[in-house]
Amino acid sequence: MKAWMLFAGPLLAACGGSSGGPIGPGGSTSIGDAGTVVQNGGTVQFTAGKAYITRGQWCGTPPPFTSGDEFQLTLVGPGQQDPLSTIQIVVYATAAVQVPQALTLVAWKPGTPPGPGDNDVNEETAYGDDAHGNSQLGFSLARGMTTNLPDPNPYDQATLTVLAIPKKEGDPLEVRVQLRFTDGATLDQTFLEFPETGRSRWREVLSA
Repeated sequence: MKAWMLFAGPLLAACGGSSGGPIGPGGSTSIGDAGTVVQNGGTVQFTAGKAYITRGQWCGTPPPFTSGDEFQLTLVGPGQQDPLSTIQIVVYATAAVQVPQALTLVAWKPGTPPGPGDNDVNEETAYGDDAHGNSQLGFSLARGMTTNLPDPNPYDQATLTVLAIPKKEGDPLEVRVQLRFTDGATLDQTFLEFPETGRSRWREVLSA
């Protein structure tokens, strides 16, 4: 399994006590303002109620954006009891833009459904590396306690198209997600989010 895979729920930053979003190695102290679904297509969709984006970890003044940045967008589905359904998308700053990338699927077999308050151990994951084996993209779908969202069957194809990668504060991360499930259903949604320093609140996702 790829090293960035994946954590659910916000973490407490190691310094300053400020709230940060989860990420792989490095953690985070940056949560975006709002996640927006800017396109809904296909035959099924992931209904996100909340979203956050993370970039790196630091104390004090955030560092400049660099080619080594790793962005993680987390979309949280509806519900009241953990674990909730989630989609997590990882985009490295070196990923290709405006180029559809078919991901490599990690072999998956569903396990015992998680109980209330448990971690979801049944994530379906996929990743995209460059020609040299360097990580570029990552994707994870965890259905939580709502096992029929967005489709009760596993996906057998996953394609991410990065439409925009942040280069500075105020720039968006925009990613198109296309999934095909084994029952023939498809998901085609584009998600837009802004990484902003110092945000520590959840904001509702606006769905088109």
